[in-house]
Amino acid sequence: MLKEYFSLLAGIINSAPNLQHISVVSVETSDISFLKHILHEQNTGTSGYTVVADHGLSQLQTLFVEIEMDEEWELRELREASIYSVCSAVASLPSLSDFRVSGVRMTATIGPEMNIGQFRNLQRLEITHCFMEMWQMGIILSACEGLRHIVCHWDWLESDKTVDALRPGLLKHSHTLETLSLDLREVQWTGESNANSGSIGPLRQFDHLHTLSITETYFLTRFGYGPNGHYRMDTSKIAELLPLSLKMLTLFVDIGDSPEFTNTLDDLDSLWDLSAACNSSLKNLSGITVKGIGPIDDIDDIEALTSSFEQAGVLFEFIVD
Repeated sequence: MLKEYFSLLAGIINSAPNLQHISVVSVETSDISFLKHILHEQNTGTSGYTVVADHGLSQLQTLFVEIEMDEEWELRELREASIYSVCSAVASLPSLSDFRVSGVRMTATIGPEMNIGQFRNLQRLEITHCFMEMWQMGIILSACEGLRHIVCHWDWLESDKTVDALRPGLLKHSHTLETLSLDLREVQWTGESNANSGSIGPLRQFDHLHTLSITETYFLTRFGYGPNGHYRMDTSKIAELLPLSLKMLTLFVDIGDSPEFTNTLDDLDSLWDLSAACNSSLKNLSGITVKGIGPIDDIDDIEALTSSFEQAGVLFEFIVD
């Protein structure tokens, strides 16, 4: 029944060139697929894809796709469900401004030289429940022009490349980006990145960024690896990394199981520095949320910190996971 349902739904889309919005949750298995009815390989000798080859969905403005895959995903390469196929299919859609996809990953056969085309008019890119490497996400960010909203949230991933690979793609949108959300709490570093996980780096040059949600680790700090295991390298002050245009800030905190991964906010010094900056350089900030920090030993320190932010006109809150 499910197989027939997706076939019929795809048939409707293939017969409706005036569609402006599509939102679908697709089950992708070896026998059941919605995407394979929509994505047709071009007969041009290239590996590119096109959406609905007969009419091209030229009026499509928003596309939301959530992909659910079976447990045998890693034993099979479902090309129809890879982010490469999806992105190369929709990159050329002339009216697409909002593209959100959940549950995708890159197949192992896709290399750094891949070409997915260019998203000329895309304003919002949202990729959640992501299983892609940092460099793969970086290529997608680089394929877009003038993004205003970026959301990238990873599920469990063992990455062999450092988080620095995101930065070139992000910098391409430094003069247009308004909201940015990067959640890296589920990423674990292996291979060469185990020695130095890298850092996202400062965002001061993002002159229109007003809403930022970002994992504290790999933004404020970077880790090295020595004879005694991981160690925390130099810690940056939050205020030195944030754009002056910022209004709302959310810090996702990854609470590690071992002492060497204790987050930089445990002693609250970074937040006190941020509080002072709200009265000087970061005068546009109106709300700050620290999410996932865990129990705080000295509640008096939290109350004093909250009061300091309030005096600067900033709503400050902890959300304990």
